[in-house]
Amino acid sequence: MKAGDTETAIRIASEFVEADQSNPSAWDTKAQMLQSAGRSEEAIASLSRSVLLDERFAYGFRHFGIVYASVGNNDSARVAFESAINSSGQYGAAFVESVNALLAEIDDD
Repeated sequence: MKAGDTETAIRIASEFVEADQSNPSAWDTKAQMLQSAGRSEEAIASLSRSVLLDERFAYGFRHFGIVYASVGNNDSARVAFESAINSSGQYGAAFVESVNALLAEIDDD
């Protein structure tokens, strides 16, 4: 994604959050856009809000793991990925397999 496109995506995601601050998916989307811009600390803050709003939000935990792994914090990434798996009841086997693959990547490091 080009820099201008990323900033536009962050702005739109921020508007999504402003429209419904109680929506964990909005915070998660904003976090993904922030992460794509290399703004990991802000992404972590946004993800914190998403999982505080819904402690069973498996996608939020999965994305937490991805951000933590990207900054080299594999211990926190592992905890986040395990939380994603433990919260994955409504997402099914394919979701769990994708998280297990991410776990395997950090375990190989």
